[in-house]
This record gives sequence, C-alpha cells and structure tokens, in this order.
Amino acid sequence: MRTGTLIGVGTVSAIIVVLIVLASYYVPDSSDLSPAQSGSAGGHLADNDNTAISIGKIRQVMTLRTDLGGSPVVIDRPFFLHLKDSSDNGTVNATEVLKVAGARSADVDARAYSADGPMVAWSPLDTPEGVEGPLNRSQGLQFSIDDDAAVLIMITIRTPGAYSISVNASDAANGTSLAPPVTMGIVVEDATVPYLFTAPEIKAEYTSGWMLHVANGSSIPFTIGARTTDLWQESRPVTLTPYNWTVTVIDPDGMMAYDDLVPFNQGIANLDPTSLVNTSVDSTWSWGMGSPYHVVWDSAHGVRMEGSNITTPTTKEMYNGGTQMAWHDGTWEPSGNGEMTFHRAGHYIFMLTLTLNGRAVSAPLVLETVVS
Repeated sequence: MRTGTLIGVGTVSAIIVVLIVLASYYVPDSSDLSPAQSGSAGGHLADNDNTAISIGKIRQVMTLRTDLGGSPVVIDRPFFLHLKDSSDNGTVNATEVLKVAGARSADVDARAYSADGPMVAWSPLDTPEGVEGPLNRSQGLQFSIDDDAAVLIMITIRTPGAYSISVNASDAANGTSLAPPVTMGIVVEDATVPYLFTAPEIKAEYTSGWMLHVANGSSIPFTIGARTTDLWQESRPVTLTPYNWTVTVIDPDGMMAYDDLVPFNQGIANLDPTSLVNTSVDSTWSWGMGSPYHVVWDSAHGVRMEGSNITTPTTKEMYNGGTQMAWHDGTWEPSGNGEMTFHRAGHYIFMLTLTLNGRAVSAPLVLETVVS
C-alpha cells in the first residue's frame, strides 16, 4: 500500500412478487480530467444521472453521482453510487452484497461513505463472475429500512472495460431476497495519455503524515512527491517543464469558496485574511518565496471543487541550478509542500493528481479527512 494513500486493494435469489429492473450503461465522453460540477447537498441528484431501479418487497434506486465523481468514469479515479432503499411495509432489517461483475479484487476498491465518520472498506472475494462481498455501512453489516435508508458508495476501478455493478438486499433474519439485485452497467475508460509519474505519496518522514480526524479551524501540513516513469525518462523535454498539482476536494454536503482568492497570490497589501474563513478548505502551497500560494477553486460553491494553479518545479526551482542539473541527468522528481486549512465541519475526500495541460499524467492520491 502506498504511504498516505487511502486506496487500498482487498446472492441470493427468491420469488419476487413484483419485478422491475432497469439497467443501462453509462458511456463516458472523450474529456480527460473530470470537470468540477455544481451539486447540491441532501441527495438532490442531477436529472441526467444514470439510474437503476429494482422493486420487490423493498424498492432500491441506485444513481451514478456525476456531480461528485465527474464524467467520464476513468481508471484510478473514484466514482460514486448513491443507493436508496425504501419500504412501504414497515421496518425491515437487511444486509446487502455488492458485486462488480467482470472485475478482480486486485483491480477494484469500494468504500461506504458516512457524513460524520471515516469510510468503511469493502472486503470482497473473487468469484467466476467477478468480485463480491458484503456492503458494510457505518452502522455495520445489518441496517434498518423504514421509510428509506441511503448510502453513498465510492468505487475505484484500475482496469478499463465494461462492468456490471449490483447490490442484492436480503432479510437479515432469514436470508431471503428482498428484491432482485439493482444493477447498473459502468464503462470505465483508460487514461487518455500514458502516465509520466507514479501515483503521488505523502512523505511521512518530512511531516507527521496525513490526518484522518481534525478539528474545525485546524490545518494539515504535508509534503508530497512522486517518481518518474520510464516514459518520462524517455520523453522528457530538453527544457524544464512545469507540471501542475491538481487538487480536487469532494464533500457531498456541499462547500463554499471565497469569491476571489487570486489577490492573495499577487502580494497585494492590506488584504483582509478573515475573508479566507468563507472558504471551506483553503489549500496553500509553498513556492519558495514569500507567502504560500492559495489554490484558486474553480467554483464558489458545490460538492466538488478543483484547482490547478500550483506547479512542480515551482517558479523559484525553475531557475535553480540544482533543479536544472537534476532535470537533465534524469534524477528530478516532482514534489510539493502544502497545507489544508479547514473552515467548515464535514467529511472531505481529496484527490491530488499531477497534470499537464489539463490532462492527468499520474494516477491520483486519494485521501479523506473528517472535520468536526
């Protein structure tokens, strides 16, 4: 497992009175990095999000949350499924099995999201059809369905292809199926350009490492780096080329950002720093001179925000003789020193990716922090 990375690698049938299963494939477009999209908290889903429905003793609705994961679905980058179970026949105690047909356990990771606690990992087993395992929500393997019970599932797949994702709900007392498996097809695209770098890592030897729990108003300092691939060694430009650290932050309950962080990066005197408290997450990075740079978010509000104005090498490093020598002899590696400061309680998911001209040139480092 990579240091500092969140991502790690790890059905019952019955006679159903009513059967309606709607399953369709979500086919992505040709863009690369998922654009940030304005979203809304409280489970308000976009009209064009792909949805699958199953009805039996309970009703299940599974929706692909493109406002959180973006579009298209791409290898190594999380996508999100919102699953809502409801019952019109009183409270039902249930368990659920998540299955990804066509995948192997080494290539897929899934986690159940909770607004007030860390995500719960999925522990699947390989089967002839794919990979499956019990879906463990924050309250445990068993949960109660009354009017409704919802869970957000974060899934990462590392191999491109077409997959069928299903969730089968069973009665916790006797194991009988409560509805046919709610099933959705997902097409996972390959990266549009080959990776020039390995997935970034938090360098714990330089800082205390990433923190899973912090108090509101506090900060997480970190040092990050990545290694070059053979492709970078073979194709690196003659002159130094700055790559971007693209920072993506996701919170299903919504975030805010100060209207204009650009002046804080221009050395303008007498700026009121209290304005920064209007930003849910203030991501600042050292660039070798003066005050740290603030990531300029691409949206003033939403459930997903992104910024790419931080570079490696930094502006100062571009003119450093040691950096130039390391570049030309092939020993240069991307690095960065940053800090995340939180001004709003929430459960944040971060993706830190190396990019060039808006395209990912590394897999992302995926992290989470619960702020209370």
